[in-house]
Amino acid sequence: MTSDCEDHIVEAAEKILRQTQRNSIDLWVLYRRRLRYRRLRLLVRAVSCTLAIQMREHEKEVLRTKIPDVRFNINAVSEKDCIDRFRFNKFQLAYLLMSFRIPAFFQLDEGYRVSGIEALCIVLERMSCPARWREQVKKFGRSESNLSSIFYFVCEHISCRCAPLLRGDWDRVSTRLEDFASVIRAKCSELSNLWGFIDGTVRKICRPGNGTEQRAMYNGHKRSHAVKYQSVVTPELIVQLFGPAEGRAHDLTLLDESKLDEIISQDRRFRVYLLYGDPAYGQTNVVASPFDKIGATNEELAVNKSLSSVRITVEWGFGQIIGEWAMMDFKRKLTIGKVPVGMPYEVSAIFANCVTIARHQNIISSYFDVHPLTFAGYFACLE
Repeated sequence: MTSDCEDHIVEAAEKILRQTQRNSIDLWVLYRRRLRYRRLRLLVRAVSCTLAIQMREHEKEVLRTKIPDVRFNINAVSEKDCIDRFRFNKFQLAYLLMSFRIPAFFQLDEGYRVSGIEALCIVLERMSCPARWREQVKKFGRSESNLSSIFYFVCEHISCRCAPLLRGDWDRVSTRLEDFASVIRAKCSELSNLWGFIDGTVRKICRPGNGTEQRAMYNGHKRSHAVKYQSVVTPELIVQLFGPAEGRAHDLTLLDESKLDEIISQDRRFRVYLLYGDPAYGQTNVVASPFDKIGATNEELAVNKSLSSVRITVEWGFGQIIGEWAMMDFKRKLTIGKVPVGMPYEVSAIFANCVTIARHQNIISSYFDVHPLTFAGYFACLE
């Protein structure tokens, strides 16, 4: 091997060694930088989380309403404001307090002590206008959690207390069957033995988080998640309410589960009288429905048209509940798993009947020219 070749090899080897050393240093620098960047990322995350927590606490502090030193006094509320806020005057509130058997004073499990009249007014105002709890704090001088606990406690109490009214006070209804049939006959003479109307209603709720619940509560007809109720309406009041059921449930499913057909068919006092419903209910000894449009004669179609004009009154009953108690039409406040979505609607149906009695009429009774019964007659079955 010549000296020139050896020199060339040595030079190349030294060059490689120099490059290797420099590359090794670069790799080490990159490794150090990578560690530094990783530490910086962790530091940024920690700082971001800390700032987010501090901002959230600041927002809570800003949103938190200072509880004013206010004590609710029903005597300080004028009669006009009492009716506007609670739908009843002071005397009627006192009668409802007695009928619902809400104690003059009671204490919740959380330790809150509240008067019965204040608790009832909290429920009535909340249901009549779905305002935020923080807006009620200034009126009642109580925290948001306190107001919420009182609301659901009283709703549960009224729902349990008035359960016989929701299931149907058939003893009272049976005494007025002929009166109801007479006023319905005056509006529609095609059927002379109708005493009331039956239908189902869908109340929209917030979309459930669970997939199974989403499918169960989804109502394809309304294209919304909902719960379903069955109601029987007479020319004066809502006399039966069954539910809540899954939003996908059929009207016949609710009729079967409520056992309404069985209860009325076994009561001899109802033997010659009928309810009227939509075609889904079919023809039974308890419920009548329109003639099938396919193959119907002109006379049968005329009967269907005439009866539909009075059957719409059951929808008016549902509309009265929503009209008086707007919270029931605010689905964002009805979330399965967070609040009992069915109980407030049951209570609102009771309150709707009470409003009818307090005003001596509703749209249905005015249409049929019927005078509703008194508070004493309505709550008689609870004694």
